[in-house]
Amino acid sequence: MALPGELAAAAAEIAAGVAVAAVPAALPAPVAAEVDDEAGDDLDETMIAARRMKPWTLETEHGLKVSLTKPVVLLGRNPARGGAHTDAQLVPLHDPGKTVSKTHARLDFVEGAWGISDLHSTNGVVLIDGGGLENELDAGASAPLTDRFLLGELAARIYLEA
Repeated sequence: MALPGELAAAAAEIAAGVAVAAVPAALPAPVAAEVDDEAGDDLDETMIAARRMKPWTLETEHGLKVSLTKPVVLLGRNPARGGAHTDAQLVPLHDPGKTVSKTHARLDFVEGAWGISDLHSTNGVVLIDGGGLENELDAGASAPLTDRFLLGELAARIYLEA
């Protein structure tokens, strides 16, 4: 810490021109960046960033719980990706009665809501609303997903994790 007398002496030296700070005579000229014409095309494109999905869980009546991590999910006893959904999450379901087809249904997360499509399964998809009313989908049909549903005779539900 400087003493008041030392501060006064330093101020007097600066005023007399004894202490001069080193300042460069001139700053270097900025260097022009080379622009690659091919890379310049990238400046016009905007990449769409995938938003993080909220943590949804699929749960079956047999206690299987699976976090849904992708916007397209294929459900079945032994689901397989088709040509159109090569990045889909595969969720194998334990079904002792074997009423669930190998690749039974597809879940799609679009605009903040889940939808379900029956993939021409043998025993169908049944949606169950909050009042217990059942609505069976036609083979190949799609609908907004209800909280509870049946794949064949296997009861399942999805919910948003807390």
